[in-house]
Amino acid sequence: MGEKKNTKQDKTQNCQPDDLIVLTERIMKAHGKRDLEFVMRHMDEHVLWIGALQNQYIHGKKAMRAVLEREQDVPICSEGVDCEVTYRTTDTVIVTGRLNAYTDPKTGYVLKQNQRLTFVYQKQSGGWRVVHLHVSNEWDVLQEGEVFPYACGRETYRYMQKQIDAKQRDSQKLEVHIRKRPYILETHSILF
Repeated sequence: MGEKKNTKQDKTQNCQPDDLIVLTERIMKAHGKRDLEFVMRHMDEHVLWIGALQNQYIHGKKAMRAVLEREQDVPICSEGVDCEVTYRTTDTVIVTGRLNAYTDPKTGYVLKQNQRLTFVYQKQSGGWRVVHLHVSNEWDVLQEGEVFPYACGRETYRYMQKQIDAKQRDSQKLEVHIRKRPYILETHSILF
């Protein structure tokens, strides 16, 4: 049983610093899909997690798991993930990056947020572990030179319009009654 655990831990043992970029992206994707076990496997026992939400200033793997377990019901999608190694020594690597996080409309929530992230990895006997991670949302919705959040408003509008358009495509049906029998027609198949 102990050997199996070590085999899992050793997967990051020989990672090069640039491989940690891919690992960071995989951790964020797993977090969005609510794959808690994958995320926690890469955390140090004494990890410090500073998240985007008010209650996300967490010390320790156990406390981090407790918070993440409460948010498993709403998956988060991401796009535009862009990470880079910004610091490296033989036993410490810092990966920073950006991504766009949003909820799938099927969840019943409409949230979209640009996020920034910092992962600090430390090489340990069992492989690379995250000892510190910081994920933050943009605090100020005003772009440089704006006095009104035009760009944010436009981005939110486009996102909502995309969701509305998709919903309308799915629901453009018409019910007609011919000889007292109901028929459902898709509006795009009707010729006028």
